[in-house]
Amino acid sequence: MQTLPVYKIENFEFYHSSFYARRLKDHIEKHGFIQHPHKHDFYLAVLFTQGTGTHEIDFTSYPVAKGAVFLMNPGQVHRWTLTDDTEGYIFFHTKEFYDITCANKRINDFTFFSSAGVSPFVLLNDEQLVQAEALFKRIFNQNQATDSIHKFETLGALCNLLYLDIEGVYSRKETVSKQSTLYLHKLNTLRQLIDLNYTLLKYPKDYAALMSISAKHLNRICIETVGKTTGDLISERLVLEAKRVLAYSDKPIKQIAEQLGFDDSAYFIRFFKKHTAQTPAKFQSGF
Repeated sequence: MQTLPVYKIENFEFYHSSFYARRLKDHIEKHGFIQHPHKHDFYLAVLFTQGTGTHEIDFTSYPVAKGAVFLMNPGQVHRWTLTDDTEGYIFFHTKEFYDITCANKRINDFTFFSSAGVSPFVLLNDEQLVQAEALFKRIFNQNQATDSIHKFETLGALCNLLYLDIEGVYSRKETVSKQSTLYLHKLNTLRQLIDLNYTLLKYPKDYAALMSISAKHLNRICIETVGKTTGDLISERLVLEAKRVLAYSDKPIKQIAEQLGFDDSAYFIRFFKKHTAQTPAKFQSGF
């Protein structure tokens, strides 16, 4: 079984950098290794302006088409299958890059970067595509301007502007009310807490306590925003990590169960089968 690689920006650049931007076609042609499943330790944004295919992220397949945008968190597993006429833009950066260039912002406040549980995909309409493509082009051109005094400061500002525009698309897609906006903020906080604690805390009441609200109210927030219970979100994160480890490691089931915080491997097997309709061993054998 293959070991899943985790790529850094240095794997794509000849020199150490915290930022990378390319035309998508050039990026794909130069780095053939990205056709296989892998992770990154950086934030990634890609816009497709031409071509079709599929983009698989954390075992979910998304359609690639004109206007498709993907925004990925560090640690997500992905691969894609694309037609030869694919065009677009791609850039990625470290968390430190954003923290320094956008000092008064937090990257995890953006919905799409709040958690691995949020959909990384959005399809832009024609008007939105024109605006997004213009920003991606400016980001690409600014990254090429090696003699620019304020190169990284400008790159940070352009990235933040693009993220704000995409965040607006997410908001309109959800058609949220003021109450829903507050609930979405709470939901993002919950997802971030789950990402940090899912191996240790597995009950809704634990997260409600961390957020200083009742478990009943937290459950209401989850149901009204995404139609799932707090327990569902915790289980989804556990299943996702289980799939990642099962698919790309040779670890025995007992060791994986312990890694995910299950004292009883038999219970882990029942848990995984309940949520995926197959045993961990059966899922692992498919890779």
